[in-house]
Amino acid sequence: MTYDGLELLGFWALSIFPAAALVVLGVLIHRRSSGPRQMSRYLFGGIGASILYAMFAGVLAARMFPPSFDPYFSSGRGLDLRGIGFVLGGFAGGASGAATAFLAFITSKAMTWHRQRNAKPQDRTVTRD
Repeated sequence: MTYDGLELLGFWALSIFPAAALVVLGVLIHRRSSGPRQMSRYLFGGIGASILYAMFAGVLAARMFPPSFDPYFSSGRGLDLRGIGFVLGGFAGGASGAATAFLAFITSKAMTWHRQRNAKPQDRTVTRD
């Protein structure tokens, strides 16, 4: 596998991982039905984690898999952009993770609202003064 192939694979892995992880976590929290506060924590935690992911994941991946030595670029005759796919993949993953956390939060709130709205009258809890 060439470095270009590794960089392309790393880009897609870094782009997809946060969204997939936040979908799984959002479904687990929603299924647990531990209250509306948990989904709010999920929203803020997911967006915060996505921002940190965007800042550090691509840079760490580029450090873990540096490009091979190229005498043309080492002499200063060109702009070496090898490895930039890792950084862009980290940014794309952070953005997709934040969007996924927001969409999962909105979907969970809409499902909860719909369930409460369509409940039978005897199932509703109404307080009367």
